[in-house]
Amino acid sequence: MPYTDFDRAILDAWHRAHEEAKGDPDKLKAILRRREMSTYTRPLRSFSLVLRANDSRIEDNNWFGNVRIDRARIRQLCSPVNIPYPGETLDEAARLFGVNRTTVSRWANPEDSGLTWWQDVKRQMREMSDLRWPPRKYEVVGRRLMLEHFHIEANPKRSKTHVWTPGYHGLDPSGEVWSDELWAPTRAGLADKVAPSFVQQLQRVDRKLGAAEGASAPGSERALDISNPGAKAPSAKSPRARVWQWLCPEADGGCGRPVYKLYLPMPVWTLLRVFGEQNGLEPGVSPGAGAPKAFLCQRCAGLIYESAERGSSPGRRKGGKRRRVDPMDRLIKRMSGGVLRRQDVFTDS
Repeated sequence: MPYTDFDRAILDAWHRAHEEAKGDPDKLKAILRRREMSTYTRPLRSFSLVLRANDSRIEDNNWFGNVRIDRARIRQLCSPVNIPYPGETLDEAARLFGVNRTTVSRWANPEDSGLTWWQDVKRQMREMSDLRWPPRKYEVVGRRLMLEHFHIEANPKRSKTHVWTPGYHGLDPSGEVWSDELWAPTRAGLADKVAPSFVQQLQRVDRKLGAAEGASAPGSERALDISNPGAKAPSAKSPRARVWQWLCPEADGGCGRPVYKLYLPMPVWTLLRVFGEQNGLEPGVSPGAGAPKAFLCQRCAGLIYESAERGSSPGRRKGGKRRRVDPMDRLIKRMSGGVLRRQDVFTDS
């Protein structure tokens, strides 16, 4: 695989930083001190596989919530979903992501307009209504998905809506760390790094029923009461949806709490692991070196809960505004194990 301009810039900055550190003890101490931060010693959420308990792609026919997870299932549930143009319907996209139609519609809503995708389509239709031949195709740039609506004015019920993923690498179905243009190549291959012999037995519970075993089938608690002649049978057209939670597996070092997501930290490839000892710097602890080898909750996995998307941060400045972090700077720090920052790679920035 040929090197890109970004790869060359990273490598050049890496060797330049090591040469400077050899002749500057203060800079060397600063680098080593930075590498001791929890960001570079604890596993990162950005490099963790995520299993959602409410993923509709998980089959469960035993009503006890037992789910066997192996490498093939992980690749199916955790690999980014790519929907090429011309896209799929909202219902088909929901099936591919393992979510409901409402979630897909929210991902297709415009980013900063405050409108839903359908409101944005109607806005475009009003603006085009003065044209002699108004278009019948309207595009919406959504938060996560691109959307195209084919409107048939004579029969609106026959109008079609298709959505597709904007990037080549698709979107992460976990709904947490999204595969943007910077992090997509890294996250796209995480599921392939799982060992072929990996097997884990997980258990889900119904949050409303609150029992792991003996949980009744959906709607059974509303069964017809034969002692009451006036009782009506429950409607079969609207079965009660189940809301699942994982039990953090105690057999694998978990706490046993019910949680909605489980995480499996994966090893992070960094320049430090490849070139560290060869260039005179002491080898640091790579993120995920002491990470668990099984799916656990966020607390038991010891994750650094950060967002790789657009550099958002929970921290706030003195004025109350949310602090923004450059995602490129964050990615360079992760790849270099804390040795490099953005200004070290792009000197003109």
